[in-house]
Amino acid sequence: MYVWAIHADSPLVQPTQSPSNDEYIELTPKSKNRDNDSHRHRAPARQNDVECYYLDGNLHINFEFPEGNAILNIYDMSGTKCLQQPFSTTTTFIYNIGDITEPVKIEIETESNVYEGFYIPL
Repeated sequence: MYVWAIHADSPLVQPTQSPSNDEYIELTPKSKNRDNDSHRHRAPARQNDVECYYLDGNLHINFEFPEGNAILNIYDMSGTKCLQQPFSTTTTFIYNIGDITEPVKIEIETESNVYEGFYIPL
């Protein structure tokens, strides 16, 4: 079975393998800190389904509802930032990060939300 994905650095559509359950990364939304209204809780207008998985050295990120520009941050488990990459949430984003041998924290900050997840290689 193949999943069609658009590479961020290529206008061509290319087939990729379908990920297994071990390769999916569950991203959970965190509240975005706003200086002037951080004391108020905001309910999202809709729950965004963000698909994220690691396959063959590539991190795949797809937003069901685009949220504009975003920044991908990857941290090691000591909290050191290893990578920062801007991207657009309007199309599937595929980024080659190579082999992951140690657990990492993945954070995606959009114009309106922050999502966080962890990938632990088996």
